[in-house]
Amino acid sequence: YVLRTPCHDHLSYYGIMFDLSAKLRDVTVTGIAMAATTPKQGPYLYTVYAAHEPCDTIKEREACWVKVGEGRVTLPCKIGQYGTLPLQTPIAIRRGTTVGVYVHSPECAEGVAYRNALLTGPEGVTDEDDNLQIKTAFASFALTPFEDVQDSPRAISGIVRYKVAADSDL
Repeated sequence: YVLRTPCHDHLSYYGIMFDLSAKLRDVTVTGIAMAATTPKQGPYLYTVYAAHEPCDTIKEREACWVKVGEGRVTLPCKIGQYGTLPLQTPIAIRRGTTVGVYVHSPECAEGVAYRNALLTGPEGVTDEDDNLQIKTAFASFALTPFEDVQDSPRAISGIVRYKVAADSDL
């Protein structure tokens, strides 16, 4: 399955933190693709973290997060184009639960593009399909992970690839 969000608003910074919620089935995130707005070509170092709770209460609590991916990639800066982030460990989400995801690039202040989230749905939902919800995001303005994570609502711009549990797995 693929959940694709609208394109970015030419906004970017060092990182973005957001929540993913599984609806009626267990979901396993197998890939995340995003864009950058920097005109300087990478590759840049990107690290992907996950937490077993929503990010808004643990934004700057590094001990709550686990590294699930890291590597050097070049993310495109053209509208509508996305590059795949390194994700060595899939992110498992039990139905009815929410996990936090954090994408950070310490080498580029324009490394992770996002959208303004002026209008969100109930419970901060910015994008969704039948199986998965993407919720309000928060930009990271620091080159050091887990520092200076903003409170202003944002939304990710990108693609989340995932699998759902089969009926026999429920």
